[in-house]
Amino acid sequence: MNWNTEFWDQSEPPGQMYRFLQESNQDIYILEEYEYLQEKPVWKPYLIDKHQELQAQFPDYHVVTKDQFAIVSKYPVTQQTLSPTKQVLWLTFLIDNKPFHVVSVHLEPQVDLGHSIISREFWNFVNLRHHSRNEGLDEIEDFIRQAGDEPLIVTGDFNTTLLMGSLDPLRDQLEDAVKYSKQLFPTTWETKGYFGWRIDHFLYNKHVEIQSYQAVAQLELSDHKALKVKLRLK
Repeated sequence: MNWNTEFWDQSEPPGQMYRFLQESNQDIYILEEYEYLQEKPVWKPYLIDKHQELQAQFPDYHVVTKDQFAIVSKYPVTQQTLSPTKQVLWLTFLIDNKPFHVVSVHLEPQVDLGHSIISREFWNFVNLRHHSRNEGLDEIEDFIRQAGDEPLIVTGDFNTTLLMGSLDPLRDQLEDAVKYSKQLFPTTWETKGYFGWRIDHFLYNKHVEIQSYQAVAQLELSDHKALKVKLRLK
């Protein structure tokens, strides 16, 4: 499962997020926005430490928390590398004594809606984020090269739709698991009560076989759908 939790469990009744995860009964959970949000005096995410709490909820799993990423896995993690921009986390799992690589992604959003679209601050922010997001995409490419000819998935919140073209180089190398969706118009992100966009993606290489893909909405928990993907390593 991959899921942007929308600032972890900050806005939910205690335990509700953990119940959703446990009831999902997944082998590997790849989670983003393992952080809280400060709204005043300025809108700013900040990191949290819930490692022991998360381990207590999943006592039989391996737990990795790194910056704003949290990984819960039945399989041991043998390697973890956070990228310089902190938008990408590369992990290697050991499954049946064979390596399986996961690139967990949370690219920064392009805009700051706290400023008017006609303001200088708005466009300065866009320019900065354009550079930072391109760095994040380059980091993903670098991790793919390091994985070599071994099983690999790249998944997470890219804050990017296919119309934007930013994912074209990745999709030239990897397959998109959304083709296994049973939805006519697959979406993953909600705004104003409507899921109108797909900005969360699940890509894989030729050594991975996708058996099912499901995007599950939990609006009381997050504005992102959870991607539940059943796969097999060839």
